Amino acid sequence: MSAINQAPTEAPRYQFPAPFFAATTQQFIGASDFYQNTPTNYRDPQTAQWNLTIEHELPGIMAWRVSYVAMNSYRMNLTVDFNQTTPGTQPYNPALKPYQNWNRILSSENLGFGSYQALQTELNRRLTKGLSFQASYTWAKSLANYAGDAPSGFAPEVIYGTAINDRFSLSNERGNVAGTRRQRFLLSGIYELPFGKGKQYYQRNEIAGTAASISYCSPKHRDNGGRCTES
Repeated sequence: MSAINQAPTEAPRYQFPAPFFAATTQQFIGASDFYQNTPTNYRDPQTAQWNLTIEHELPGIMAWRVSYVAMNSYRMNLTVDFNQTTPGTQPYNPALKPYQNWNRILSSENLGFGSYQALQTELNRRLTKGLSFQASYTWAKSLANYAGDAPSGFAPEVIYGTAINDRFSLSNERGNVAGTRRQRFLLSGIYELPFGKGKQYYQRNEIAGTAASISYCSPKHRDNGGRCTES
């Protein structure tokens, strides 16, 4: 028996079936973390999507579409601390930790869930008399419990080293997904200018034809450079 595994009485400090000696509060506070565990039965996340769409042709070579779009994500990754004490009204007591020789024991678990639902509308005009355009509007809501306590964007695949606040009540972790825009309007179109070869005005052969394009999205859906964002 190594001297490292011996108490002052020469008796082994670690003995089965209890391989961890009874540490005092001062001995285990600030002990090492254990992370990031991945269970042997860990499963890949899964997503289910569905939608319902209605289309209708309108006068003026236009078409209108309205869609209900939804997606649920199952078995998403959550980092939990197996050494977390049960929340209560009493002050925090480290002596209540299940594994007192460790500070945190972090593990990746299939406990995350997300839900996305949106109403999407779209109006299209085919190119007629030199004009075509597309206008779309999306009203969406996305909720999840795997984004973290203060998300600023979409969550990564695994949040290493950062456990959720309360693994005993996952409903407290549920909130808005920061990367999803609640409302989004986009307008784009093309207009052929009426001058050039074969046009009404200034029919010069050296001008084959010109067109102007427009693109607009609501200001709150633009990045710092003024460009429309995708979501």
